[in-house]
Amino acid sequence: MTTPSRPRRLLASLAIALALLPTLASAQAAQPDELNACVQLSFKQLARQQRLYRVVVLGRGTAAAAPQGAVWYDEETGDAWLKEDENDWRSIPSATARGDGQMEANVERDSSWDSVFRRGIVETRTTLTSSLIPSLTQAFRALQCRLETVCNLATNQLIGDGEEGEAAAIDGCLLPSELGLDAMPACRFTAVSAARDAVEALAACRNSADAIVVHEAEALRLLVAYDAATRTSLQYAGVLDRLVRDIRYPLIWPLIELTDLARELARIPCFLGICAP
Repeated sequence: MTTPSRPRRLLASLAIALALLPTLASAQAAQPDELNACVQLSFKQLARQQRLYRVVVLGRGTAAAAPQGAVWYDEETGDAWLKEDENDWRSIPSATARGDGQMEANVERDSSWDSVFRRGIVETRTTLTSSLIPSLTQAFRALQCRLETVCNLATNQLIGDGEEGEAAAIDGCLLPSELGLDAMPACRFTAVSAARDAVEALAACRNSADAIVVHEAEALRLLVAYDAATRTSLQYAGVLDRLVRDIRYPLIWPLIELTDLARELARIPCFLGICAP
């Protein structure tokens, strides 16, 4: 049996390499799509948690009471819906129409809420802004937990063989199942370079989560300042109104008595006029 010559072995290796090029190219081309799908899914979950946090802080009323131009999001698809007119909501991606009742039935909500309608923390009446600080702090801490849980949930499924990963518990936070967070199938990388994609996807999720935390912290600081100024003005207005109401009669009553006295004095001959000679 004769062994193939060196040129033949080189030609065979080259032929095998050329045959494998399309397969390798398709695998490398699929990796960015896989990575983008995971990043987009994590961004979608982060945005959802940010919107739910704002509902807790600012509240949400009925669809009929929402002003024109209000934007709500669908619970299942996450699509944005714009209120163009009374009882007329339009889907931004597809321009589909919905009424107020349909919008309320399909608006996104947290799994722990009993109703889609919520009175926001800052909508609490007859209280000082300082009394709202513990609730606002707790809500902000819950937002941080939820954002961290989203990235943690994606990370535990980044490198795997298609099986669903189990997210580890974060200290002081609820589990994803308790928060109503589902698994992320798009983050189950099975490619050879899954480790590199995992790092990139995790970095993108963490960077976005950190940006949301910084943004909401600044917005919360402005909101607390505005709320304190508004409540202080209302307190001053209430005190002034009570003061005017309390001193109204002490100030006006002497004028009323003076008018009555002038009416009585008018009966005296020649008191308010010149007597004829």
